[in-house]
Amino acid sequence: MKYLTRILPLLSIIFLLNGCEADLKPEKQGDKMDAFFQSNNNTSLPVLSKQGLNAGFVRTQGTELENNFPVLPNPVLNMFVYPHLTKFGNPVPGYTTNFKLYEVDRYALPNEAL
Repeated sequence: MKYLTRILPLLSIIFLLNGCEADLKPEKQGDKMDAFFQSNNNTSLPVLSKQGLNAGFVRTQGTELENNFPVLPNPVLNMFVYPHLTKFGNPVPGYTTNFKLYEVDRYALPNEAL
């Protein structure tokens, strides 16, 4: 017991001093990685994005489906609902809503004329 009472304060002082020794400023890491990236960054490759030069020539799954199976026209109808009262007497302001004429969108078969 006497040994424990001597060693416990000594250990707590060591742990406190060890915590004060730590530097609060984070070290800047990754300088080597930044240098490696800058040296190996090849900017001569063309940009493959929608805004890039190859935007119209890139074939993707989405553009192939749109080209092969175009959506048939499905007109959108606009309807104005006049102001009215609910069955409990609460006022509902007038609003505009829209909905499609057909419930589901239909797709044309490949090479089918619209």
